[in-house]
Amino acid sequence: YSLLQTVVDVCHKKRQCKFNTSPKIAFQGDPCPGLPKYIEVAYQCRPYEFRSKVACENDVINLVCYPGQRVAIFSASFGRTEYESLQCPQPHDVKEETCMASYATETVMNLCHGKRRCSVVANSSTFGEPCSPESRTYLKVVYTCGESN
Repeated sequence: YSLLQTVVDVCHKKRQCKFNTSPKIAFQGDPCPGLPKYIEVAYQCRPYEFRSKVACENDVINLVCYPGQRVAIFSASFGRTEYESLQCPQPHDVKEETCMASYATETVMNLCHGKRRCSVVANSSTFGEPCSPESRTYLKVVYTCGESN
């Protein structure tokens, strides 16, 4: 526990960190006197930034990460909301509405999570039809690229 606390105190929420691995610092005493020792630390970096992409109805969102990185989906929404639809306006004379597919995040995760690249079509065959037929739906994906293990 004391080793874990040392690593958390020195490293948590930092971009990089260093700590001394001498027995006095890390273990509060020498657990195996006279023998060489090592420390193994399992850690995960939080993403520094999330990216957001929007595709209007029947368009495609392409998510691509650099080699050695993989897509990590934070959220996805498909449908429309009355107050966030500027990129994909309704057709003329169609009333604004709020209507969202219930499993959009899970759908995009199944298609993209952990891959280096993927494409998702913003249409009813992928996500169902949460809105009235004359409404113009759109897909919004929030994601990041993370190091692959």
